[in-house]
Amino acid sequence: MLLGRWHGMLFVLTNEETIAIAIQFQAEAMPNKTLNLLRIGIAMFGGALGGLLTARLVLKVLAARPDNPAVMWLYTVTGPLITPLTVLDRAQPRFGAVLELSTLVTLIILLSLTALVWVWLGRKQSL
Repeated sequence: MLLGRWHGMLFVLTNEETIAIAIQFQAEAMPNKTLNLLRIGIAMFGGALGGLLTARLVLKVLAARPDNPAVMWLYTVTGPLITPLTVLDRAQPRFGAVLELSTLVTLIILLSLTALVWVWLGRKQSL
């Protein structure tokens, strides 16, 4: 016999009922665990891409030398992400300190989409 509390209600269960409820609770908790791991993965992926785009934006504003291997790697990795919006940078100078609008807009879109998916999965998890 088990005496316990659940959401403020007092209950008494025999051993068979306790096992049945524990199995049912574990089966219901699995999708929530998977959704929670998915939410964490999406947040980490969005955060990593956001960090790379922020680093690119800062390096462009500070006019980092593109022949530096680390800067070249960063520009190569983040280049495909901003390619669809490079039309925003046509009026920008080719060299020197540049505020890349394509990087800024891509960063805003990425963070917005990550937040929307995070909230959507959180609501799905609570159902």
